[in-house]
Amino acid sequence: MINLHGFADLPSDIISQVFRYLPVDLIRPFLDVPCTHDEAHYRLFSDVMVNPYRADTTNMSCSLSFPTFWGLLEDTHFGNLELIIEHIEEFTRTVERLELINKHVANLSLYIEVHLSDFNKLAHTFQHFSNLTKLSLKLNNGAERGTIDLARLVLPPSLTLLDLSSNSQSVDSFQGLFIPETLQKLNLSQNSISMAASLCNFPPTLRVLDLSENNIQDLRILKLPENLENLNLFNNRVAEIPANFRFPRGLQHLNLSRNKLTRLAGELKDLCNLQDLRLVTQNTGGASLNIDDLELPANLEKLAFCNEEEDIGIFSKLPRQLKHLYLSFNPFRRLPKNLTDFTRLETLSLGFTELYDIDSVKFPASLKELNLTLNLIIRVPRHLSELPNLRELNLSKNSIFSISNCKFGEKLSTLLLDGNQITRLPKVLRNNANLRSLNVSGNPLAAHELFDRLPSRLETLDASGVEFSSEIRFPERLKSLTLRNCGIHSLVDVHLPQFIEYLDVSQNLISEIPAQMTLPRTLKTLIMKQNQFALETKDEILDRFADISISLDNEVMGQGNIEGMTESYEEGVRDDELFTEDIVEEL
Repeated sequence: MINLHGFADLPSDIISQVFRYLPVDLIRPFLDVPCTHDEAHYRLFSDVMVNPYRADTTNMSCSLSFPTFWGLLEDTHFGNLELIIEHIEEFTRTVERLELINKHVANLSLYIEVHLSDFNKLAHTFQHFSNLTKLSLKLNNGAERGTIDLARLVLPPSLTLLDLSSNSQSVDSFQGLFIPETLQKLNLSQNSISMAASLCNFPPTLRVLDLSENNIQDLRILKLPENLENLNLFNNRVAEIPANFRFPRGLQHLNLSRNKLTRLAGELKDLCNLQDLRLVTQNTGGASLNIDDLELPANLEKLAFCNEEEDIGIFSKLPRQLKHLYLSFNPFRRLPKNLTDFTRLETLSLGFTELYDIDSVKFPASLKELNLTLNLIIRVPRHLSELPNLRELNLSKNSIFSISNCKFGEKLSTLLLDGNQITRLPKVLRNNANLRSLNVSGNPLAAHELFDRLPSRLETLDASGVEFSSEIRFPERLKSLTLRNCGIHSLVDVHLPQFIEYLDVSQNLISEIPAQMTLPRTLKTLIMKQNQFALETKDEILDRFADISISLDNEVMGQGNIEGMTESYEEGVRDDELFTEDIVEEL
C-alpha cells in the first residue's frame, strides 16, 4: 500500500477520486472540522483507509493501492508526497516509475523498511530520486546476523532530513556514512552508539541532531557544526562536560536529561541563543546534579529541571527572563514565598512535588498556566485563584476539600479539579464567562452542587462519578460530555445539549436506547463501554446509528471498522512539550 499524508490539501478532483462514493462537499467538512483523537476513528471508503488524525500528530493520511496511486499520479502534480513502503517489491515497483515521480512530485518523503539481504539492491538507488528531501530507513535483520556498511549508501543532494534511528541491530558504525551538504535534520537515536568516533562527519548545514537514547559517554571528540540549533542527548551516559568541549554558540534547544551529570558550572552560561534547556536527572542510577556552581544563560526562556535531592536553591539560579518553567517531580515540599520577580513567567509546572502548603506563596501575575497536580494540597489560597492572566489551572489529584472561597480569574478557560474531595463548588463559578473546560470527576459532589453552578459557555465537562439526576440541564453550548460511573439507567434521562459532539457514558447501568429516542444530529462519537447491553441490543444500536462512531466494548464501530495503518515517522527531533506527556516518559 502507498500512504499519502496531508491529503486534506489535495485538489477537489483528487479527493473525489480518493473518496469515490462520497461527494467532495461531504468529505470537506469531515477533514476540516477539528475533533479529538477519541473521535478520530478509522473509516473505510472504497479501497481507501482514512484516519483523520494519526495517534501522535494532527497529520492526516490515507493509503491507496498501487494501481490507484499511479493512476492519480499520472494526472496530478503533488507539492509534497510521503510514501511509506514496507516491502522491497513495492520499492522496486516505485523505482520503475522514477521518471514519473521526479516529474510530478516537488518534494518526496520516503519511509522504507528493508531486510539486510536487500540493502545492496537499494543502496545506490536513492541518488536517482532527484526530488527526495526526506528519508527514513529501517533495517530489519529478521533471522539474519550481521551488520551493513553504510558507506555504500549514496544519498541524493536534495536530501534535507535523514532518519536512521532504531537500527542498533543492523549498524555498528556511522563513520563511513557520507551526508550531503544540504542535510538539515539528522536522527541517529536508539542505535547503541557508545563512541563519538563512530559517528559520521556532520555537514555545516545541519540544524537538528538527535543522538538520544544511545550510550555516549565522552563528548571530547564530538565535532558539532557551528550552526547547529537543536541537540538532543537525552538518555545517554554523559557524566561531565569536558573542559575542551564547546557547544555550538548558536544552539537554541538542548536536551541533557537522563544522563549521569553531577556538575554543571559555566559550560552553558555563554550560550546566549539558548531558549530551551532540559535537565531532568531523575532515574539515572543515583546520580544527582550539584547545583552550587550551576550557571544558566540569562536569555533562557524554557527550562525543565528535575533533581534527586530536595533543594529549592534552584530558584536562586534561575534566569528571571524565563517564560516556561517545568519543575515537576522535584521533592520540594515547599516553595520560596515570593516568585513575583519572574515577571515574564507564563507556564509553571509543579506536579508531583509533594507540596502541601502554598498559602504564603506569591505567584507572578504573568502566569497563564499553573500545574499543581499530584500533590498533597488541602486548600486553595484565594490569591491563587485570582491571578489576572491565568487561563489554565490544574489542581487534580490533591486532597482539596473546599474551593468555596475561590473566585477564579476572568480569563480562566480550563479548570481541572478531578480526584479531590470537593463537595461543593463556589456559586461564582457560574459567572466565569471564559471557562470552556471543567473536570470535576472523582469528587463526592451532589448533582445540584455541580449543575447549578456551570457557566453557560462551557464546552467540555467531565463529571464522572458525580451523583446523577434526570433533572439536570447541561449548558447549551456543551460539545463534549463525560459521565462515567454516574449510576445512569437510561440515556433518555440525559438531556443532551443541541450541539453535543462527544458523549461518554461508560460504566453505567444502561441496557438499551429506546426506539423512540433520537440523538442530536451533531453527535459524532458515542462511548458506552461497560454497560448492560445484550448482544442483540448492541447490533440493533449499531444498525440504527450507523452514521455515528460508537464504542460499546473495546472496539469502535460505525462507518467501517478496519485495522490500523502503518504510522509515519516524525520529522527530526521530538518536538514535545515539557511536562505534558514527554517529561513523564523521561522520568
